[in-house]
Amino acid sequence: MIVDLLSKADGRRAAKLLEGAGLCFEEDIDELVGAYEGDALMGTAARQGNVLKMFALDPAAQGGSLLGELASELLRRAFAVGHDSVFVFTKPEFVPSFEQLNFGLLAAAGAAALLEHGGGLRRYLEAHRHLVLGDPIENNKAAVVVNANPFSLGHRYLVEEAAQRCETLYVFVVEEDR
Repeated sequence: MIVDLLSKADGRRAAKLLEGAGLCFEEDIDELVGAYEGDALMGTAARQGNVLKMFALDPAAQGGSLLGELASELLRRAFAVGHDSVFVFTKPEFVPSFEQLNFGLLAAAGAAALLEHGGGLRRYLEAHRHLVLGDPIENNKAAVVVNANPFSLGHRYLVEEAAQRCETLYVFVVEEDR
């Protein structure tokens, strides 16, 4: 059974389980859930907005249904508060596990993969298709993503260099440095 992890002791157990999986416990979350077997925390996961994270399973619980139970509970809660699309960041070797839970792979590079449940990115891109001017590769388009708070000379250099190397440059300014 999936339960809320609310106490400091629960948080310490979750942090220990995450450490064992090579992950870090993050304080800035909306919800932290887990599953106990007796006094042992067998799995944990968290939600921050529409991002699921901090999935860790005790080795004895891997290969079973616990990952799906944790993800399903957090998905239910995310949809209940109004999110229509949910993302998860994971290691590339865990992509198949999340794909079995109806997450679709959006991108993978190095030690990280981004998956989505709900199709929000696809709907967004379809709704804004009219803004795309031809094929990005053929028309020499590029994009930069910056958290320019404050906008520095380094940001300016990046944008100017990128603009000189392409026909069209999209600049995405993000709200948070995450």
